[in-house]
Amino acid sequence: MKETFQTSAAELYTTFLSQELVQVFTRSAAVVDVRCGGRFQMLDGSVSGEFTELVPERSIQMRWRFRTWPSDSYAAVCLELQPRGDETELRISCSGVPAAEEDVTREGWRRFYFQAIKQTFGY
Repeated sequence: MKETFQTSAAELYTTFLSQELVQVFTRSAAVVDVRCGGRFQMLDGSVSGEFTELVPERSIQMRWRFRTWPSDSYAAVCLELQPRGDETELRISCSGVPAAEEDVTREGWRRFYFQAIKQTFGY
């Protein structure tokens, strides 16, 4: 998937990793421990995981899951940020999603991340 945001790569990177900003765009409590191996939980516990690699303003890699997945199921998610003048293109690769959950996961990213961020911050 890919999406374009009307903001800098630095600001978009911070939006995904700042506990305060995550709580604003999800409109719910969140825990975001920003470090490799750091855990996160958001959307009232519906989404959780851990960060596996963080490259400031460039990429965020994580093990990520919905609460409804089997307890040992995690997707490998990579968010790549590409500056494009006054906007940033976000490319997401996601592997390991349970086959029956692919459409729901895709829609979840669009609704709870992309649309929520754009509506909340005007990106």
